[in-house]
Amino acid sequence: MRKTILRSLTALVVVLTLVLGSFTTVLASESALRLAAQTADEPGVQIFTVSNPNGEDKEITWGDVNGNITKQDVVPAGGSITLRYPDAQMQGVRIYVSYTLNGAAKTLYAIGANKYNITIKYMSGGVELQSQKHAVSGNYTHTAPATLTSGGKTYELASASSQTHMFGKSSTTMTFEYKEIVKQPYQISVTYVDTSDTRLGGATLDVAVDATVNHDNPKTLSVNGRNYQLMTGQPSSISHAYGTATRSYKIYYELVQEPAATAYNVNVQYVDSSGKLLGYKRVTVPVNETVNIDIPASIATANGSQYNRASGEPATITHAFDNTKRTYTVRYDLAVATAPYEIRINYLSSANGATLATEMVTVNLNSTATFEAVSSFERDGTTYYLASGQNRNIAHAFSNSQRVYNFYYNVQGQEESSYAVTVQYVNIADNSILYRTEQVVSSGESVSFDLPATYTVDGTEYKLVSGQEQTIDHAFYLPRRVYSVFYQNAADNTENVVITDNTTGVTTIITPEGTTTVVTDGEGNIVEATEEDLVDILDNPVPAAAGTEPEDDGGDVVDIPDSEVPTAAAEQPASQAWIWWTVAGVAVLVAGGILWIVLKKKKAAEAK
Repeated sequence: MRKTILRSLTALVVVLTLVLGSFTTVLASESALRLAAQTADEPGVQIFTVSNPNGEDKEITWGDVNGNITKQDVVPAGGSITLRYPDAQMQGVRIYVSYTLNGAAKTLYAIGANKYNITIKYMSGGVELQSQKHAVSGNYTHTAPATLTSGGKTYELASASSQTHMFGKSSTTMTFEYKEIVKQPYQISVTYVDTSDTRLGGATLDVAVDATVNHDNPKTLSVNGRNYQLMTGQPSSISHAYGTATRSYKIYYELVQEPAATAYNVNVQYVDSSGKLLGYKRVTVPVNETVNIDIPASIATANGSQYNRASGEPATITHAFDNTKRTYTVRYDLAVATAPYEIRINYLSSANGATLATEMVTVNLNSTATFEAVSSFERDGTTYYLASGQNRNIAHAFSNSQRVYNFYYNVQGQEESSYAVTVQYVNIADNSILYRTEQVVSSGESVSFDLPATYTVDGTEYKLVSGQEQTIDHAFYLPRRVYSVFYQNAADNTENVVITDNTTGVTTIITPEGTTTVVTDGEGNIVEATEEDLVDILDNPVPAAAGTEPEDDGGDVVDIPDSEVPTAAAEQPASQAWIWWTVAGVAVLVAGGILWIVLKKKKAAEAK
């Protein structure tokens, strides 16, 4: 047995020696030299380079194929040399380079580039302003620019604009002479015209050397008893930098037609101490009448927080028809509780935000109420599980102003592992989409979108409509998939307000023309809200939670079993699973082979 093992080891050594010997032979192989034609820096010569990528010097013999020149050179290891072949008439030449490659003769051939560089210089009073090189292979005509800038100064051409280089004959330098332009101040004109190009007025502006002049165009003009206003799309100001080609500007105005008196709307906005919009009231003012607007003593927000009208704020606002004011702001302070109260716990569908169940929890005076949302419950034969990423526990201090808490649930087996959330910028004028962006949110995670105060598209600037936050935070369990953010033309001073319910996604758009309530569907379409969309979750009758098991008007009872929210098992990547199965299979085969050899040898020994 020992002899058998020794013979096997000897055979293995021989095989390894042969393999390593073949690697050594491959590694010792030489690489070919490289021959290339180059552009010369002067006429009358052809330039070539020979490169040696090998680790040893290479001796070469080179010359032209006609036998006029024969020379020997050495190309250093890992380097290159330049071969210069005289060609006074620049008629072109074909050369060869001979050397040995792996013990065999090798010859390279190349044809001269028949090119050389000329220098083009732009000068002024003996001072070089700019220069450039240009490779020529024949007669070449160069046209210099009429003006150029160097060192912060502007120069104009003082010599002929074009020169021609005769191939192989002319000087290799072209020189063009320039002189400095002495700058002078100048004037520009701004003319105000109506839609018929009739002059209404204007201004003349002085522009100093290397300066910029700014001019604000009046928003309105009064000419010959008529009133005009700056047309939409016309610039509100002009900024003219010295050297700009334009010397005159025309600004258009339109005649203001005095409209017949009509009723209009006045908005009252309820805000907190930081200016955040809490709610609003809209009142119509009839023609030539005065209205009294009653301001509520207290209001409640969507999360149930109570606010009281701040000290010093009016209980009534009196507004006369000829008053130009259209928006009033009334401040409210957060109300402080003085007696026990209840908080509402809503169990909502993560798919569409519908209310599935509710619970009420009492908060005693100067105490903290605690609550743990159920991990799962059953309703109408369907099991719902708490969507991942939510904290089930609530610790509500008596001083906390919040009165409503929402938990989101998925139908068993229907929770996604991830999905895309889209935010779209919408033009409030026509509901057209200005811009869309999206992020992918994974199970148990959140994403955030920062919204710019202004946004420019196709040269038009838009501004964020009042009432909207500049940040959108979206947790995985929330049902919304598309958020619409409204912008209006920055030049439009209309006082619009947008209020969006973050739970339902219902958006109220308040404009001087009226109030519109819309929602954004899953495809990003903005549609008018239906009665179902407008239902407040606080007014939606739902079955009570399990435990108390009271019946609602329809006799339904909600069963909320005490079970944990299941988590999805992590998937094994397909490529890694294949590798591990392969490794395991090979290991089994090897083990089987070894066992077979041992058993065979054991039987042979016993037979002896």
